Amino acid sequence: MIRQRLKRGIAEGDVPRGADLTAMAAFYATVVNGLAIHARDAASSKELQAVVEAAMAAWDGLTSKRRA
Repeated sequence: MIRQRLKRGIAEGDVPRGADLTAMAAFYATVVNGLAIHARDAASSKELQAVVEAAMAAWDGLTSKRRA
């Protein structure tokens, strides 16, 4: 589901062509799963928001083309 949305993002210009969609989808799925676990374990909204902000801070690195 996340990968499909990222693919649509390429078509709509939200995600740069050449971004590694598989890695991005795996990363954000891991973040979402981690958030669910932390929420279940009574993390505060402030703690959860900090994780979301960190995940979004990773966006630029994940969308840039990797050079070999």
